[in-house]
Formats: sequence, C-alpha cells, structure tokens
Amino acid sequence: MGVLNTKNLYWLALAYAVLVFVVVRLAVNSSAGHVWRAVRENEPRVPVLGLNPYPFKVIAFVVAGFLAVLGGIVWVLLIGGATPEVTTANFTLALLVMVVLGGSGTRFGAMIGGFLYTLLDQRLGSLSGSSDVQSLPSILRVPLSEPLFILGTLFILLVFFVPGGLASLPRRLRGVRSRRPPLPEEAAA
Repeated sequence: MGVLNTKNLYWLALAYAVLVFVVVRLAVNSSAGHVWRAVRENEPRVPVLGLNPYPFKVIAFVVAGFLAVLGGIVWVLLIGGATPEVTTANFTLALLVMVVLGGSGTRFGAMIGGFLYTLLDQRLGSLSGSSDVQSLPSILRVPLSEPLFILGTLFILLVFFVPGGLASLPRRLRGVRSRRPPLPEEAAA
C-alpha cells in the first residue's frame, strides 16, 4: 500500500465510522427504532400494542448486515486483502471482547471498546518486556510478562465492576451522584 495511501485509508475508516454513526442514529430515532426498543425491553408486549415484531426484527437484521458488509469491505481495503486470520476464533473473540469492554447495546460502546482493546493490545506487549517488569520477583514477573494475562485480568475486572461496559459509566456515575445525600453546605443553600 505504501505510506502515501495511509492518509487515504485513515479517511476511509473515519468516513465509515461516521456513516455507521449516522445510520444508527437515524435508525434508532425512527419509528422502527422505538419498536426495536420495545422488543428489546418486552417482546410479548409488542403484539398487545398492535404491532408484529417480526418485520421490525428483519429490518434490524438487514441494516446490521448492510453495515457489517460495508465494514468488511473497509477492513479488506485497510488490511490489503483477505487473510485466513480473519476466520479464526481469535479474531472473533477479539471483536466480542471489544464490544463487551465498550458496552453492548450502546451506540459508542463498540468504538470505545475497539479503541481500548487496540491500545491495550499494542501497549501491553511493550510493558511486559520492559525492564521494570523484568526486575520484579518471579511470582509477579511471570504473569505480568504475559500481555494476554494482563488483558484478561482487566477484562474480568471490568465485566465484574462495570457490567454495562465503559459506555455505561456516565449513566452509572449520574445514578451514584443522584443517590448521594447532600452535603451540609449544599442543604443550606
């Protein structure tokens, strides 16, 4: 591909991300999006409202499939061709970890998770080989020298302490703040 095309590939990936954001925003805010939310919350209640959930599920599947196909095209252009690694379980698991880290069912969750996973994947390799880690006692050095161990531990901690993913943190923090009793100076004001 060359260095000259790197800028173009960046713009292509950014254009795809913007397109996905716009399509998802329009779809979720449409009347079909309201039905999708109703189906997600309580599907047996949707027919009581006089709506058949099946066509709305098909529409959601078609929109998701369309965006996935476009994502696959962009991926092939970025990588420079199809490789067998794309069909491995490692690639699929990496995508699932990205979604869980960011938060499934949210608009920005997969993007946040993808960014965090990519950053950690790149940085943990250099951290594990650093002289600081190598100078630790063997009981700490051995697990910390394995990047996947660190990533897995962070993943488990995040799933345990932030079940909705990183995208749910602002909502959770607002909930904690609203449950907090007022401070004496706030109550006096």
